Amino acid sequence: MISSLALRESQVEPTLRHKNVIETTIPVDDYRQLAQKIDWQAFLKSCCTRPVSDNSLAHLPFKVLDLACGTGRWLQTFLQQVAPQLRLPSQIRYDLLDCCESSLIQAAQKLRFPLISGMQYADQVQFAPLEPDAYDCIWSMHGFYAMPKHDLTGILSKMNAALQPEGRCFIAQATREAFYIDFYERYRAAFGPADSVGFTAAEDVVAALERLGIEYHISVLRYDECIPAADRAAVEHYIMNEATVNSFNRDDTETVEGAVSQTGLDRLLNHPDIKAYLDTLVWDSTFHFPEEVWAISFKKADKGSYPR
Repeated sequence: MISSLALRESQVEPTLRHKNVIETTIPVDDYRQLAQKIDWQAFLKSCCTRPVSDNSLAHLPFKVLDLACGTGRWLQTFLQQVAPQLRLPSQIRYDLLDCCESSLIQAAQKLRFPLISGMQYADQVQFAPLEPDAYDCIWSMHGFYAMPKHDLTGILSKMNAALQPEGRCFIAQATREAFYIDFYERYRAAFGPADSVGFTAAEDVVAALERLGIEYHISVLRYDECIPAADRAAVEHYIMNEATVNSFNRDDTETVEGAVSQTGLDRLLNHPDIKAYLDTLVWDSTFHFPEEVWAISFKKADKGSYPR
């Protein structure tokens, strides 16, 4: 685990002010789905703690925390597909948090106007020194998979405390019906090890919110990630990296990646149960990987309302 590290703006300013960051193609549809199917203008307006006139946020200061930001896939998608369509504040203070320092650096390099570099925390959220009542918006896009289920109540309570009085959280997470979660359970059953831990699902996040007594809203996104069966490299990447390592940081990333590399796609497809399952996902010469994502949002709750 990386020790706590907060990189202030002065340490990263030269890189972040380079606005011509090369835009890479994101190899999964998850973030595009979020960009296209959520009313972001309405959500961001609902986060404001100050009066808003004429449906515009342009005159307001605004603070966002991108929690479990990874390499900045959502940040990149937001800038490319969402921000150009919105009336946003002239400056958005954008803080980043991730347990992997190298991923954090990659995410920071994607920042550009109207996002202004704020704090960068290389730490697990459980230990990050987040200020109370600090953020208009905290979002985490496909970032909870490696968060221990037994820590979820504490994590969500900490996120709630870090919100401004009218601030909101937005968490996008795959459900147990999604290929991401379902396939990894099948993978663990087939290849182990016996003490491996499955990914945290959207249902686990909602259960923790209910334990805290925090009201929430869910929007359900269902879609297929479609990859031509003949494109072996793309199929291998999606199954072995996106769904198995999941491209999201976890404390045992090196252990998981080592196990995956030793398994290999050929060995995976030679396992009768795994092959039979994957075969059901192919039609018209295309893999259709079914994904179901819950977009979970909630406003700041009074801690006095938490169950004792």
